[in-house]
Amino acid sequence: MASRLVVRFDDIAPNMAWPTFERVIEICERYGVYPLLGVIPDNRDPELLAYPRREDFWSVVRDLQGRGWGVAQHGFQHVIRSRMGGLFGVNGFRSEFAGVPISEQRECVSVGAAVLRSAGLHIEAFMAPWHSFDLATVAALKEADIFAVTDGYSSFPVEYGGVLLVPQMTERVLPVPWGVQTVCYHWNAATEGSLRDFERFCAKNQARLVPFRDVLGGGLGAALGTVDRCAGRAALAALRARRRFFQLYDK
Repeated sequence: MASRLVVRFDDIAPNMAWPTFERVIEICERYGVYPLLGVIPDNRDPELLAYPRREDFWSVVRDLQGRGWGVAQHGFQHVIRSRMGGLFGVNGFRSEFAGVPISEQRECVSVGAAVLRSAGLHIEAFMAPWHSFDLATVAALKEADIFAVTDGYSSFPVEYGGVLLVPQMTERVLPVPWGVQTVCYHWNAATEGSLRDFERFCAKNQARLVPFRDVLGGGLGAALGTVDRCAGRAALAALRARRRFFQLYDK
């Protein structure tokens, strides 16, 4: 028995490292991998805007979704609006949503969703920039008819506040024989080594890789609830402590 693996790609926008991403598409097609694309509705991030722009961006994403790839709404403009860590407290306390007044969050979520839907895309989930959102974000998502989030510390997808959290704990696969894991990739800064590693990952785990939509049933994870989330958080904390130990003493 082995855990099922979902692949997600962050920071999908008109301005990207397109030659790299086209090679990633080829690898995914070669191994039958159907990632979840984190699409930024109205990219205003200065770092991302420095990459070349593709004018046919929306048709590219529509084509990929037509081939079976998933689409998640990756925030709204991918800009920092607060220094709150949100529900998970990661990534140096940067957020587009956590701590922001709910009226502003509603506008960001609803306008962003309208942009994606008007482009002919079906939104399967929400992907918070910097993994940071709060309960007000959850309320805004439900109002926009978005009921899944790719984030959380758990072994299985769990219901939280009326949405389903599909776990995304690390950028590496943990050696556990159960549950669902989401592996997160950022391709704009990828190297040749990154592409080789991704192809090896796809080849090795081909039988375990599933589309995001295939893990939305909930089931056992939904029943485990708080216990499962706490166990996932504890396991991740132990893993990070182990890594810090070896970084300190393996010199």
